[in-house]
Amino acid sequence: MITIPLRDPSERDFWDYANSLKILGSSRQGAELLFRPSPILEAWIETIERDIVKRTTRFEGRSLDIGCGSGRDMGYLSSRKFHWNLSGLDDWEKALERASIMVSSINPTRKVNCIYAEIDEKKGNMRPLSAEGEVNLRTIFNEKCDLVCVIRCFPKGLFGQLHLVVKDGGYLIFSHFTNPKTKADKYDSPPKEGRVKGGEVEKLLRKGCKRWNVLRAEYSKSEDGRPLWDVVAKLEPL
Repeated sequence: MITIPLRDPSERDFWDYANSLKILGSSRQGAELLFRPSPILEAWIETIERDIVKRTTRFEGRSLDIGCGSGRDMGYLSSRKFHWNLSGLDDWEKALERASIMVSSINPTRKVNCIYAEIDEKKGNMRPLSAEGEVNLRTIFNEKCDLVCVIRCFPKGLFGQLHLVVKDGGYLIFSHFTNPKTKADKYDSPPKEGRVKGGEVEKLLRKGCKRWNVLRAEYSKSEDGRPLWDVVAKLEPL
């Protein structure tokens, strides 16, 4: 559990949303945000950061959260001493607004590059949804990432293209709902067609690029006990 004081109490919409998720607490210093990042991200982030520093001598990296939602994992990255330059992509504009507020509340020095776009789940193509045309996806592809997170979403067609977004030596962290191993793990949402199968992501990655080195691929469980399939992969240099 991470406890982070919020610095700006003026965003009523954000506070209402945080309260509805039961992640709002209080202390002598004032309001706090209480939340957990994705367990797989929390478990691997120090390893990833150490590797970046060792290879590049940089204490900063670029991250992209695909399907970022309201930004709990970007909020976690913004709280770390390692400097993450954050980008988040989602097809729900309100979620992007909340993600930006969360990050700036946790760490006012960090900003989020919000990408309002949708992903064709079969082909993996991305389409900007901004009516003003302000989203430029070339920025993401031209400035490749040290870390890409795809958590609680499963756009199948995207995985064959992720090597185009990740730097040599960069990482993918994936976690999504999968089929239950036993009857005791049975659940209804998301439906079967929206779940990932064990081994599926690994095959899709390697079909797109043989240089993916899968460091972890195994079952875990969500906060409410539903089964997840977790993958950590590194794009090995040529």
